Amino acid sequence: MPLKYPGLAVSAPPLLGGPDLREFHLPRVMLTEDKLKKRNFSAKVSPAQVCTPKASQIQTTVLPNKLVVTSIDSSYPISRVSILFRAGSRNEIPQNIGASHMVRVTAGLTNKNSSYFGVTRNLQQIGASLTTTADREVVSYTLEGLPNTFDIGLKYLADVSTKQVFKPWEVLDLLPRLKYELAGIPPQVRVLDLLNKAAYRTGLGNTLFCPKRLVGKHNSETLQHYVNSLFTTNRSAVAGVGVDHGELVAFAQTLDLESGAGPSTSGQYYGGEIRKEKYSDLAHVAVAAEGASLANEKDALAFAILRYILGAGPSIKWGGSPSPLYKSVSEAVGSLPFAVSALNVSYSDSGLFGFLASAPPQIAGQVVEAAVKQLCCLSLTPADIARGKAQLKASVLLGTEGGTNLLEDIGNQAVLLGKVTSPSQVVAAIDGVTSADISAGIDINHKYDRKVRRTKPKSQDVYLRLLVKRSLVAKRLTRLPHKTLDEIEYELYSLNKLYGVNPQSSYIDQAAPAKSDEKDVMWLAQQTLQSLISVCALRATEKARARILKAGGEIITFDQLAIRAPTGKKTVLMQGRRNAREAVKHFGLAPGVPHSHTKPYVRSKGRKFERARGRRRSCGYKK
Repeated sequence: MPLKYPGLAVSAPPLLGGPDLREFHLPRVMLTEDKLKKRNFSAKVSPAQVCTPKASQIQTTVLPNKLVVTSIDSSYPISRVSILFRAGSRNEIPQNIGASHMVRVTAGLTNKNSSYFGVTRNLQQIGASLTTTADREVVSYTLEGLPNTFDIGLKYLADVSTKQVFKPWEVLDLLPRLKYELAGIPPQVRVLDLLNKAAYRTGLGNTLFCPKRLVGKHNSETLQHYVNSLFTTNRSAVAGVGVDHGELVAFAQTLDLESGAGPSTSGQYYGGEIRKEKYSDLAHVAVAAEGASLANEKDALAFAILRYILGAGPSIKWGGSPSPLYKSVSEAVGSLPFAVSALNVSYSDSGLFGFLASAPPQIAGQVVEAAVKQLCCLSLTPADIARGKAQLKASVLLGTEGGTNLLEDIGNQAVLLGKVTSPSQVVAAIDGVTSADISAGIDINHKYDRKVRRTKPKSQDVYLRLLVKRSLVAKRLTRLPHKTLDEIEYELYSLNKLYGVNPQSSYIDQAAPAKSDEKDVMWLAQQTLQSLISVCALRATEKARARILKAGGEIITFDQLAIRAPTGKKTVLMQGRRNAREAVKHFGLAPGVPHSHTKPYVRSKGRKFERARGRRRSCGYKK
């Protein structure tokens, strides 16, 4: 199934060279003395007994202030709680670009209840850790600690996430850390940032990082306003793993948050291309088109399966990949080094799907060309779909083994969608995806899934409708692969209707020289000029008809033309120039510029119009 997306966005990967690698732990086997005797050092291995935590059912509660609380009370030895806000970089405006990055950097500073030293010291005393992450949609504060002292850490989690004060001297002290982070951003992350900028321009296209030109420009008032407007109950969620749901709901009710929905932004996809020149031994490229959003579960799963079908990178470190995308690029560049993997990013209201590539600059063009060709000529087999489903299910289930990934998953679902789907439900939904869903998911906007095919024009022109009938009858009778005369007549008529063009008399004179055989000219537009020739036209002005008849010519209808020349022999098809529209007269150099013949858009020729011509380039020209 070809990938039906016309727009391209050039940029780059999150972890390009690196495949999606996970740590594999060998199961612990409990061997007792009785088992050893019974085994008698046999070559047959007994079944392994693996100690894994059993996760409970996900519980979700929506408080009266619209704050979503979700949790899994499992047997994990570490308790984890996250407070999440829809306050990512997509909510920034030109006046506060980079504010989300500054909010993340300043997490843990002095707040209304605790000092910077007090937060750090007390969390260290109970062996807990507090981390802050920010992406394009979500800013989250996560606390991890032992269950027996976890209630102490929750107090400082609430203070850090809801009671910020942003003291000016503390913010200034963090500028060296901010500069260090900006200097260490990998090129793959940079090019992914450019990819979103090319695709969305604003909103989701906002950068994740504070621009270098704005370092030190965010004062306390800017950050406080950003937090107060976006850290509200309608835009927040509390997620927990390894905690009691009732206790988590009671903790969420004590959070000091204002109510309200806050500002909203749309994730409209535009498409485009952005290039950034850098001196490097490798070129990093990402090509993507609009994908599926998280709100559309079926299409989101279809694109996720398609990513694994194309190839999400090698499964073995430093190894190759048998994926179709990798094979296609490998055949194009041979043994030269490169890395390529499919890309699928889903946001709450949009998404991106494409591929990521890294290669030396000399072969980067070949790598991109081969990868794009593979995407456009993609064909899905039942074996490919089964492989993609299996790899996606393995990725989902492996993510639940660690409480950190599970907490991030349920937290993002709660804050972005307002509901949470368990991993088992996701696996069941993956099994329910069919090949038709995957093929339809590629054309996410259904631009090419047209249910209505137009068989005749809407015009009520009698001759035009007869022309369409003749065209259909001729095609059925002849069964010829080439176009019939009637089809060509209809196409020329459509073009003339589209462009509003009319042939000139010089065209007719050239088409019918005096010494040649008699010819019939089919003129599929309004007749305005004369010529000594038979002209077939839908309509003719009275003056044109009189001039043609006076010169000895004639105007015939399409019925008469069909009788005289049913096969189109000795017939010339004509149409006028397509640049005869009024709009074309305004194209070109600015009016008044030397050698310009462009018609100006001036509304009048009075003394108060175009008073700045000759003084500013924006108003004509400047000498």
